[in-house]
Amino acid sequence: MRRQPGRRIVPGIILIAGMGLLTLVGGGRAADTPAQVLPDEDYPKMLKYAAKGIQDALKGSPKEEQITKARTAAIMVAAYAQQNLTGADGGQRAAVRDAALQIVETIEARKYTDAAKKAGELAALPADPKAKKEAIKLIDSRVKFKDLMNQFNHPPDGGWGIHREFYQYQLGMKGIPATELREPLLLKAYQVAVTADLIGMKTPTKNQKEWAAYAGDMKAGALELADAVRAKDGKAGVSAVAKVTTSCTSCHKIFGGGPK
Repeated sequence: MRRQPGRRIVPGIILIAGMGLLTLVGGGRAADTPAQVLPDEDYPKMLKYAAKGIQDALKGSPKEEQITKARTAAIMVAAYAQQNLTGADGGQRAAVRDAALQIVETIEARKYTDAAKKAGELAALPADPKAKKEAIKLIDSRVKFKDLMNQFNHPPDGGWGIHREFYQYQLGMKGIPATELREPLLLKAYQVAVTADLIGMKTPTKNQKEWAAYAGDMKAGALELADAVRAKDGKAGVSAVAKVTTSCTSCHKIFGGGPK
């Protein structure tokens, strides 16, 4: 849980929060780590969301755009799993991370039916005691910047339609309708936040401060959107998507199709 800026925490609240944390840990549920972007409670939803994206993209005889979408979605599963490897479910998350990377290899081998089947098995994987509980690098070594950004594109082009949806909110409305402040938008917000987290780990040879700032704004805007969805605050939601789209537009003016 992120602390809201300017909110004063009194000792009694700290004590109550601490007792709640002990209850969660004692019950086998890991507390969110300070650095993670995706809350533990939403991780299972993101896993299901991404797995379905892989399966949908690989239906029939997929075109290259859909193959890339599925491959990137598998990388994102690995990123979601790595958000917290130190909690009670760290062994299972590490197993999911490794299985997701195996799905990438299966997709690259053009075994799409097998890859789709494995995607459907991710959520039920048992913990693997041999899986390493240390995060591995994904940006550049496993996925290219352009493929991460392709998630924002229109679905026929291999994206998830995020760019168009966010701009429609920003340009056409004073507030996101209450009927759309629901789980699908929440999951897209976290998809963008984790993507920004990955992008922020890349170090360009030039304009490093600007790169870090834009990636930070993108992540902050996505997390603010997630908070707005939870609070059913459509006006705050529009401000949040504007922060995301502005960071993307400003970044493209300096870095074009990506950093060098």
